[in-house]
Amino acid sequence: MLFSLLLRFSLFLNFSALIYLGTILYFGSYKPHLTKNIQYRLGGTGHSFTRFQEAKIYRAVNTLIIGSSHAYRGIDPRILESYGISSFNLGTSAQTPRQSELILRRYVDIFKPKSVILDVYPPLFCRKGVESTLDIVSNDTNDIQSFELVLNERNALTFNTFVLSSFYQYFGIKNEFKENRHKAKDSYITGGFVESNSEKRVNDRIDSFEIEILDSQLSAIESIKRICEERGIRLIMTFAPVTKKKYESFRNIETFESVVKNFEYYDFNTIIALEDSIDFMDSHHLNQSGVHKYNRMLVETIFVDS
Repeated sequence: MLFSLLLRFSLFLNFSALIYLGTILYFGSYKPHLTKNIQYRLGGTGHSFTRFQEAKIYRAVNTLIIGSSHAYRGIDPRILESYGISSFNLGTSAQTPRQSELILRRYVDIFKPKSVILDVYPPLFCRKGVESTLDIVSNDTNDIQSFELVLNERNALTFNTFVLSSFYQYFGIKNEFKENRHKAKDSYITGGFVESNSEKRVNDRIDSFEIEILDSQLSAIESIKRICEERGIRLIMTFAPVTKKKYESFRNIETFESVVKNFEYYDFNTIIALEDSIDFMDSHHLNQSGVHKYNRMLVETIFVDS
């Protein structure tokens, strides 16, 4: 009797798993517009697929860069190279410290950097990072670390997308994808940077944002610190320039500053004076003119004067 019940339960679980997988594959592959619970973003908005593919075959570098779009749109490896600093930019869209930790664990021993620049942006310390997780599980290799990240988020959207992406990975379907290095006004530059040719000028409406940091993000930056300390890597936190109105819109910024003060931290909003109407393409992303000014100051502040 017990054996019969266990057998039926096992068959039920297997049947349910097949139905679930079939549903994920059908809607994710053929009817993605009909569901909000799967968002497979191969390529993504920031050339993530190309970046991760390139990262797997790259050589060791002096400096590894991680963080959000402020990293991959804000720190140009070509400019660092002009100062004799080899680097690779592993920033991804909306990357919070939790995703930064995963990426660092996955790639730190490939690049063997002497220093890690972690670009930090206060609002991303207040979010779980669903958008960034979707980007990573869609475009990078899925393994036990990404599985644990998805499980900890307890989000059906990221879990379903992880399952679909893992299926494509297992059967080599991802390998058939070729990402265009030029998308609209964006161009992917070897080394992980995305250069924008947008002519947009800043005219965004700026709403205030209350800084309320999540405990999970605090744990993540402590883990990042330990990873670097164990390998004798210099960890540098940078807050990239944003427009003056954007900077002034953050409320309770002291909470953020109380956390980062325990690290080697540079707020470039207080170090370099940029023009909102000249150096930005929106309220919190630099255009290429701003990138050049920011990167020169970054090198002089962090590497030359250190």
